[in-house]
Amino acid sequence: MDQDRKEKVRERLGKIAEYSIGLTLLSKGWEEAEHLDRFPVRVVFIFLAAVFVIVGTTFHHLLENKVKNSAGLFHILEGVVEIMCASILLEKGKHWIPAFLAFIGLYYLSQGLVQFLTYDDNRASSHPLPGDRGR
Repeated sequence: MDQDRKEKVRERLGKIAEYSIGLTLLSKGWEEAEHLDRFPVRVVFIFLAAVFVIVGTTFHHLLENKVKNSAGLFHILEGVVEIMCASILLEKGKHWIPAFLAFIGLYYLSQGLVQFLTYDDNRASSHPLPGDRGR
């Protein structure tokens, strides 16, 4: 396969992963909606984050033109939400899945901070992150 085709396949797989995260957040928000009276901020945050991820993935190219380092912002948000979901599952007495989600959340959070806080010319000279293709 040529380089352009590989890049398109990689981009499609990335979009599938982003949509999966958004749909997972929607389902987690729906599951947590029964606790709206006890944890309103958490439930609303999860729903808003899900909508943000889905809309952001759909209109990624438009947002990239208007918001600098939008990919980093998305990864920061996804990391925070993954960590929040891990804490919810930890409250329910589960142990292995929350540890995995917290690890994934910390990875996304750190990747997002690097993407968001570095400029394009500095990012190119630093160690490239997986999923960071010069955005």
